Amino acid sequence: MVIWKQHITHLINKIIAGLLCFLLILVSFCPATAIAAETAQKTVRVGYYVNDHFQEGTSDDDVKSGYGYEYLRKVACYSGWKYEYVYGDWADLYEQFLTGEIDIMAGVSRLEEREAYILYPDYEMGIESYYLYKHEEDTQIVGEDLSTLSGKKIGVIKNTTMEDYLRKWLADHPLDAEIIEFDGYEAEQMAFDRREIDVFAEMDLIFPPVRDEPRWSRLENFRIIWL
Repeated sequence: MVIWKQHITHLINKIIAGLLCFLLILVSFCPATAIAAETAQKTVRVGYYVNDHFQEGTSDDDVKSGYGYEYLRKVACYSGWKYEYVYGDWADLYEQFLTGEIDIMAGVSRLEEREAYILYPDYEMGIESYYLYKHEEDTQIVGEDLSTLSGKKIGVIKNTTMEDYLRKWLADHPLDAEIIEFDGYEAEQMAFDRREIDVFAEMDLIFPPVRDEPRWSRLENFRIIWL
């Protein structure tokens, strides 16, 4: 009889331990789900622009992925927010963000002048390093020689911190290069593929190109700024 009771007690302890492990696994994925469920779910409009490996997927029907997308999901996990995605180019979405038509955007660099009208989180989303990228087969532009950028067209997404730093960088390195502004990443990349621009400014693209054939090559010595 004592043995039977000990067996039952041991079995119950194993079941309790298993349930606790299961709950811990759930909490590790979304530790605030239970708390968020107790409050009314708030719908938040998110400005969602496409940028390779940062935010991918151009509609609600597309599979979304990327660092920015996963970051937003984690925020929703803690806050209990329900997202309504608003799709578009960076420039258009940023204007809607400033006018209050959308609530949040990922990847908006912190600037002192922006802090007057943008509420930034206490912790940074990440650190960016901006580089210039040329066509893989382009042998005229050489990373060790800044003068090879003279006469070239440099693409950049307008109304971004990247554009501001690119202009400051070019002012510090007097080159006869032309800046071509784009509303978003896709338009910039299409122009790059059509050879309408020679170089484009972008964050540290540590991932390989999406297509099978190499499209760009990073100019290691042309790092614009470290944020």
